[in-house]
Amino acid sequence: MRTIETTYRGCRFRSRTEARWAVFFDGLNLRWEYEEEGYILSTAGCYLPDFRLTPPTNETIYCEVNSDGADDFDDQEVGKLREFASASRCKVVLLTGGPDCRAYNQILPNSRPNSFTAAFFRDYEPYIVTVDAYWFQVLKLDSSTGRLHFDFDERTMRNSFGRGYVDALYAARGARFEHGESPSV
Repeated sequence: MRTIETTYRGCRFRSRTEARWAVFFDGLNLRWEYEEEGYILSTAGCYLPDFRLTPPTNETIYCEVNSDGADDFDDQEVGKLREFASASRCKVVLLTGGPDCRAYNQILPNSRPNSFTAAFFRDYEPYIVTVDAYWFQVLKLDSSTGRLHFDFDERTMRNSFGRGYVDALYAARGARFEHGESPSV
């Protein structure tokens, strides 16, 4: 099945899922660039990251978006992402589906093969948080998808991740791109 190319803020995205992530990043006031620059990796060949994020901390974090139906990135893709994380010395977050109140797989620079960490977003420093023992305790496993999510009501989400996070999440989920509509953030 083909995805629907979508325009948001003058940028042409390959899918609505990617455009929804841009809406979410705007809601968190994260600077983003979409498919801004490609790289040639020594082993894996060419790679074009979906997003380059620059939080107010000026750290660079890359994000790769996958459709909602495919939570797993294939081994070749993961190998490429590992090589890129190490070469760029930047984290790479694997965003599956649209923005949600959950943890996403993350590859750290120079990580061991087959090792992943998890990360989630919030509207204050450090903006993209690597899951530690505390956060791992409150994550729930969805046995049907294999995804880790926070089973929080809106009030708990606001207290844990910030009002801006919840607003960004709702804006991204509610974004409509039909008939030239622009989502409001």
